[in-house]
Amino acid sequence: MAFQFRVVESAAVYPARCRCGSVKAPLVDTLINDALGRLYVCSRCVAQMAALLGWTSPEDMSVREVAFQQLGATVARLGRELAEAKAAQLTVVDVEELLRRAREGEGVAA
Repeated sequence: MAFQFRVVESAAVYPARCRCGSVKAPLVDTLINDALGRLYVCSRCVAQMAALLGWTSPEDMSVREVAFQQLGATVARLGRELAEAKAAQLTVVDVEELLRRAREGEGVAA
């Protein structure tokens, strides 16, 4: 059975507050009534419940998105630097040729 929760700016049914005691809007009206009255949940309690389930706040997601983009840029930069280093890397054949020239007195071009 799925509940149809709703967001309200003020609690209208007794006890007219979250179980933690908060009356600060917005509140989630669960539409559930028990021996203590209507079950309302404040945004602070919702955030705590969500954190327990491993959910992330929109603010944290924004920070993580920025960090992800920065990491992506760093990975791209390092990839370019690696490609440049590989392109500039002397092979064994190159070194042997430089040594041969040096022995023959041809000099080594910079």
